[in-house]
Amino acid sequence: MIGVVALSLTCVLSLVSLDMRLNQSVSAQTVADAVALAVVNFGAGAAHEVADRHHGVIEKMDISEMGVVTVTVRVGEALAIATATDLP
Repeated sequence: MIGVVALSLTCVLSLVSLDMRLNQSVSAQTVADAVALAVVNFGAGAAHEVADRHHGVIEKMDISEMGVVTVTVRVGEALAIATATDLP
């Protein structure tokens, strides 16, 4: 009986850990998308505000000569990359 309880508890803890990692990954991608769009539309200052407001950290920001923005954002332990531009 104790073995069954221990196994059940282990499974639950594993699922909670997986859920937390998936949530961080989705959050990181959402924040990265918002940050990239903020850079294109409002500049780097606004992008940092967006990242801070959503508990993200901008790890890297590249702006090409053509105006294509690529950002790498960290939320918790998850990293996400997003690209945005205002080119047609």
